[in-house]
Amino acid sequence: MSIVVTERFHSRRLLGPTAELIFVARGTMDTAEALDAILAHAATVYPEGDRYIDHDGIETNRIGRNHVEARIPYVPSPGQTLGLLRERVVGTLQQQHVSEAEEVISVTASPYHPNVPHIGKAMNWDGEKVQGADVDVPSAKLVLEYRHLSIFYAPVNLAPLLRGINNATFRGFPAGTLKFEGFESDRDLVQAPLTVDVAYTFAISPNVANIDVGHGITVPLKRGHDYMWVHHGPWFNGYVMGTAPHFAVVNRTNPYIDYGALGIGT
Repeated sequence: MSIVVTERFHSRRLLGPTAELIFVARGTMDTAEALDAILAHAATVYPEGDRYIDHDGIETNRIGRNHVEARIPYVPSPGQTLGLLRERVVGTLQQQHVSEAEEVISVTASPYHPNVPHIGKAMNWDGEKVQGADVDVPSAKLVLEYRHLSIFYAPVNLAPLLRGINNATFRGFPAGTLKFEGFESDRDLVQAPLTVDVAYTFAISPNVANIDVGHGITVPLKRGHDYMWVHHGPWFNGYVMGTAPHFAVVNRTNPYIDYGALGIGT
């Protein structure tokens, strides 16, 4: 006897981010055989949303001698976001210690000490080394707010990714320009216990090519969150002793990671 599978009329239900279909198999007394026929008949993807069959949540019930009913739950696939709620870019100023100025506006010498040492763009040279100064520099952050199904949100998996730099283009930002700085979740246990809203924060810093340090030094590339420093040393320009850049170093201080591990797309 052949097995006939039908969907119960008006069985489709949306339960927040999940969904459910109810099927009936007629023509077999074997529950396992009936379920195989139902799964072969059921849509792989829920017709009205990007949801997938949760095989662990299937419930079967014998409702007659040769009739088996099955409730098929559909949920977002593990790691899949329910959607981007909003995207924000925030610009601020933050202090940073620098050793060189962008530009030297003027140098005024005492008439009693007219021979000013040549120090280029170095800031706060004390005669032996460049002390530098704390200055305000522009800072920008990207904040992405996503909604997840609560059962698939695992903060413990995000913590090891903090400080990570994007190793490939992410949402239009080139590799090296984003640093994963933090995440914050908000879950309403009364009104929406099945979902959780998560804000992911990234620091933005552009890649810079061909940086003219001076004294014949040009740095070919500094990726956004790499750290560049310049060593100054004594230099005699033929008239007075001063200081000048001797070499420039670019260091990587944070790991480069695949942002796909965040579970919010690319």
